[in-house]
Amino acid sequence: MGRGEDRISNLPDPILQSILFSNSLLPFDLFFRDIETWIGFAVSKGVKQLDIDLSQGIVQNGVYIDGKVAFVLPNSLFECNTLTNLSLSRCNIASPFDVSGFRGLHQLSLSHVNITNDMLERMLVDCRALKSLSIKSCLLLSEIRITGPELRLQKLTIMDCFEAYDLEISAPKLQSLIYYGRICSTNEFHNMSSLVDACIYSIGRVNYDLDDDYAKWISDLSHVKVLTLCSVALMGIAFAEEYSEEELPIELQNLQELQLVMDSLTEEHLSYISAFFQLCPSPFLEKLFIQLPGELNELIDIMYGAFINEDSPAVLFNHLKVIKVTNFRGFVDELRLVKFLLEKAVVLESLVLVTPLDVDRNEESNNSQSGCEAQFMKPRETLSLKILRGQLLLLSKASNEARIVLREFSEDDRSLNPMHSILYTENVIQVFD
Repeated sequence: MGRGEDRISNLPDPILQSILFSNSLLPFDLFFRDIETWIGFAVSKGVKQLDIDLSQGIVQNGVYIDGKVAFVLPNSLFECNTLTNLSLSRCNIASPFDVSGFRGLHQLSLSHVNITNDMLERMLVDCRALKSLSIKSCLLLSEIRITGPELRLQKLTIMDCFEAYDLEISAPKLQSLIYYGRICSTNEFHNMSSLVDACIYSIGRVNYDLDDDYAKWISDLSHVKVLTLCSVALMGIAFAEEYSEEELPIELQNLQELQLVMDSLTEEHLSYISAFFQLCPSPFLEKLFIQLPGELNELIDIMYGAFINEDSPAVLFNHLKVIKVTNFRGFVDELRLVKFLLEKAVVLESLVLVTPLDVDRNEESNNSQSGCEAQFMKPRETLSLKILRGQLLLLSKASNEARIVLREFSEDDRSLNPMHSILYTENVIQVFD
């Protein structure tokens, strides 16, 4: 008997999610005893790396809304002095809180865990060997203070701690900072001279409040070599020219790699980008990565339109050698951005433009069609790319050595990626190092 047609997999994602979440499963708490036994066994064997991920469920604004009871971690876990790496997701910690047994812990990841301000402070004191800390969606934190005279922390990730309004970091050995979410009301950074790379991402997590002081963040982190900023941060810096002139300009003398993650690219967004390069001069920038939105969420100027003549700001990239733009479709404002960069990068060696994944999928869909229809569709796709390549060849270049490469997503050279490789959709972000 042949296989039946799989019609469910072809349903739209919202319908698939509705089917999945409407299925009645056994109460999750029936397995709590088994989980405790498993943890006890791992502890008895001197486990070094432990990942407890119980994050199944529906999340809305950082909160699980499925009504499931959270699993409470057994005390035996906190008596395990062999642990070096610990990751906890959707777990609760019971009182009294004691992590004195974690003195050998090097990496700690907490996601949807009920830690409080005092518990976080206690962790940083007792876990003296801690080098990497990740805090995600810990909604009992009203303030995040990463401080301590003996702190050995080298990497810090903070994501979606919505209830935290005060942030203070004093970490002399910190090298990497990844921050995802809205900017806290109060932000203090001290003793961070070792910081090498930083990522600030606020797309989908802000109300576009002019009080969000992105300029102060950039000023305090101005010594980093690698920086990732989202379009919200760029907007905040552009507005700072009007509201916080005393902080500008901010010179990024050490910056060698910059990534800009855009939620859209309109004429307004272009003004944010040009304002950033004016207000935050980066004279020694060598690599520039720009990630355009993977999905179209609004009407954008017609593809392959005429260029708009405009006076570019007085910006020159004297050391910029590599530019990579992903999710490039060839819309007017995208071409204007490319034109601006080519005119300002005087020693540019390579400009790589990568089309989005959905373009590849459309081509695969066309190629899968039968008969003459497929034969006619594929040349039409190729013609679009040829037209775009022709447009690109007409652009003037400040560097005679600059090579323009247009690639489809499936042909992308993954070796040319930024330090912070970010894959995001409208509501989800994943950060890979």
